[in-house]
Amino acid sequence: TETLCAEIHEPKELLSMVVTLRTDNLNLTIIQQGSIKKDFYKCVLFRVGILNMA
Repeated sequence: TETLCAEIHEPKELLSMVVTLRTDNLNLTIIQQGSIKKDFYKCVLFRVGILNMA
């Protein structure tokens, strides 16, 4: 199992974040967050070939 963590600390302006895992035949967005105006932290667990959202 792998862990991907995304963090934004004290943004100076309104932000959006998109994290997409890509393979030759698949694009899968695992984090999509809009309107980030304060600290943001999220972790997603996955295995290569299989994704498990946590």
